[in-house]
Amino acid sequence: MSIIIINVKSFVTALATWHFRSKDQLIAESCADALTKTRENWETEARHHPDDPLGAVVRSYLTAAHRDDPATGCVFASVGAETARRRTIVRRPFTQEVRTNLAMLERFATESSKIARRKRAIATLAGMVGALILARAVDDESLSNEILSVAADGLDR
Repeated sequence: MSIIIINVKSFVTALATWHFRSKDQLIAESCADALTKTRENWETEARHHPDDPLGAVVRSYLTAAHRDDPATGCVFASVGAETARRRTIVRRPFTQEVRTNLAMLERFATESSKIARRKRAIATLAGMVGALILARAVDDESLSNEILSVAADGLDR
């Protein structure tokens, strides 16, 4: 059985390398696609809650369901630390999606000045991603739930 798994993994790696110029290109395009989906999910949440779009994004992101499903969750939290160790080909699309998501969060922020909305967007994105990483990392479910809840309350002001 393990030989078959290894051969399938080798085949997939070879196929991916054949289609993409490098493993980093494959990672970059996969991350960009996943980050686009995250942004689309946030846009949908905001549309459903026009009275508080930023709060809706925060509340939908910092949930136990999102914490418990990292395979389909946010790429920022799942591979952000790994991305920092990658070449520019991977980091560039990640950076672009951070910028794009920050611009979207700025639109949702209610502060009166552009600078204040920018600061709120950065604090919100960093707070959500950091809280999700911590909530996934601890081995105490009660603490994990508390991290999600307190972070959501703090970011949804």
